[in-house]
Amino acid sequence: MRARARTARRAQQVVDEIVGGGGRAVANYGSVADFGEAKALIDQAVETFGGLDVLINNAGILRDKMSFNMDEDEWDLVVDVHMKGHFCTSRHAANYWRAKSKETSAPVVARS
Repeated sequence: MRARARTARRAQQVVDEIVGGGGRAVANYGSVADFGEAKALIDQAVETFGGLDVLINNAGILRDKMSFNMDEDEWDLVVDVHMKGHFCTSRHAANYWRAKSKETSAPVVARS
């Protein structure tokens, strides 16, 4: 089974477990390192849960190698997820919070 399909299946299993326990959850299959997909992730959270109060940037990827054993593509993937992924999601969350503050003319209590 391809890695992406396996990951999607696992994500849906977690959603099912949370919902089965009485919670609310939704899976997102986009890449946090893609600017547009990161925006879609934030938009999905707002639409699903009615707002966004916190963003926990815990996305990470591991290539268990020393730098001298990594090839450039592996290094780029690690940097994309750890650095660009945190930027993309934080940027879109901050835009949402800024717009919400302007809309309500009140401070927004949120955390990233």
